[in-house]
Amino acid sequence: MNAASPLAIFGFLSQRTVANAIVRRMRRLKEPRYLIGLVFGIFYFTMMFLRPGRRGGQAARVISGLPPELPGILLLAAAFALGVLVLAGWLFRSGDQALALSETEVQFLFPAPLSARAILHYALLRTQLALLFSSLIVTLILRRNFTGGGLRLTLGVWILLSVLQFHFKALGFTKARWRERPARQRLALFTAAFVVVIALLSILGTGLYQALDVVTKALNDGNLTTLAGIEPAMASASAGAIALVLLWPIRAVLGPLIASDTSHFFAALVPALGVLLVHYAWLARTAVRYEEATLEHAGRRAENRLRRRENTGRTIRRGAVREKVPFALGSIGRPEMSIVWKNLLAFGRFRGSRVAIGFAVTVLLSLGGSFLSVRLKPELAAIALTIAGFVAAGALMVGPMITFAQRNDLRGDLEQASLLRQWPISPVRLVAAELAAPWLLSTAIVWGGLAIAIAFTAGSSIALAQHRMSQDALHAAGLESWARFGTLFPISLGLALAVPAVVALVLVVQNGTVLTFPAWFPPGRKRSAGLEATGMRLLSMLAISLLLLVALIPAAILVVPLLIFGWSTLGIWTIPIAGLLTAAPLTAEAAGGVFVLARLFERFDPSLELNA
Repeated sequence: MNAASPLAIFGFLSQRTVANAIVRRMRRLKEPRYLIGLVFGIFYFTMMFLRPGRRGGQAARVISGLPPELPGILLLAAAFALGVLVLAGWLFRSGDQALALSETEVQFLFPAPLSARAILHYALLRTQLALLFSSLIVTLILRRNFTGGGLRLTLGVWILLSVLQFHFKALGFTKARWRERPARQRLALFTAAFVVVIALLSILGTGLYQALDVVTKALNDGNLTTLAGIEPAMASASAGAIALVLLWPIRAVLGPLIASDTSHFFAALVPALGVLLVHYAWLARTAVRYEEATLEHAGRRAENRLRRRENTGRTIRRGAVREKVPFALGSIGRPEMSIVWKNLLAFGRFRGSRVAIGFAVTVLLSLGGSFLSVRLKPELAAIALTIAGFVAAGALMVGPMITFAQRNDLRGDLEQASLLRQWPISPVRLVAAELAAPWLLSTAIVWGGLAIAIAFTAGSSIALAQHRMSQDALHAAGLESWARFGTLFPISLGLALAVPAVVALVLVVQNGTVLTFPAWFPPGRKRSAGLEATGMRLLSMLAISLLLLVALIPAAILVVPLLIFGWSTLGIWTIPIAGLLTAAPLTAEAAGGVFVLARLFERFDPSLELNA
């Protein structure tokens, strides 16, 4: 093997990277917090993913009891979704000439006696390690609910991720090459691509409408075996037949994931690998002059890492972006507002007025879109309700997790404790201002998600109420969505009343752990990687959950009697009152926690705590 081949370089650099990472991890285990975190992380992941249990067997029995047509239907639905994603990339993705190389790799490889094609092959091989690791993580999570073997699932996920990565990278190279052409040719190419993509999206939309007709009829008749008629129904029409042909490469890539046994897996593996090789060849042949873009991209990533390490914020590349601030900060006023402004800016550059307008438009579109779709086809009410449920659940679970992970509060600013002490503001007001930004963001995301979910449900409810269908027919189809709206609205109102107090209490506990145990939970926005660091975060989550359970005891004392004695009178409208009663003691506890955090901040000694 030639020593200068990309495969040899890839093997050498990968081997040294893994070896150095292991050495760093072993040295870090000298600290007790990381050793305990590693033990807890191994225990947790072993119990969650590697312990054999009944759950996997039950899942396999449930899957085996489903109609045999279901895997094909799921394959078709996933192909439609990925097809829309790929076509949207052709519409909105810009040309990108940069390779995913670090600044060190650029300095090592570009001056070396290697061809541009060799460096390209190395960059593509390098990314496969991350994709393979992601596939293994997915296998650990899903293997007990997957009827096939773990190796089959890993290979199937890896092929899917690799094809998507190669496709979008080749798309970026293709558009970059188009931009190098003369203006007239460039305009013609982009116009032709736009027209073709819109036509393909129309064909996919027509085919999806035909498939929904078959699904709706099967659900209304209660005969799921008729789902096998989806493909013949689509193939009988010209648009549906073209849609099936267009979706063949995507279905081929997804084939190994739904193979029922080993023989079917190997039969599906051949076309999937063929699609993968075609994308690799397309990417290799469309490679453009990537050196300058890769140098700029690597330098920007290094600068971002340096800024995060120094806790100085994000890199701003365009003057127009610099003007985007949450709200105008006046030269005079309460000093707390400057802290809130800074922490909102640390989350991202946005204008509060535009966000509010965009949210209002989204709510109106959700209301009007669900209303029109249900008016055209009443059976789509179930789809609108499903979307509403996903939006509400995502806002409740994902929204606060995103804002909490930013650490744009005392957890991030405590590294500058010596500077914070010099500000002309009392510790109580400083702590409250530090917690205000993540509290506002989390509450706004949850309230926004609940509002969008209510809009979806309200639109379908109004449309069904005006539709000329008898109540018996609606009951037979399971479409009494106004009754579900009457359930969703009071539940959402109760959650909206309780969430702000819960978020405030979680922020108080999270910041309290950093102030109390800075050696175990170090401040700063930089997060350590590795199983030991993950174990420490899991321990922190466990401690926070236990503290929240204790804090919920006063609220439970108030709410449980209300639900027992008030449900018979008020029914579902007991929930908003319960939400209000839940918020009252939690708000008092959070307010008391702010005073406790202020006392802890006064006693915090940066010279001792941060250098421990």
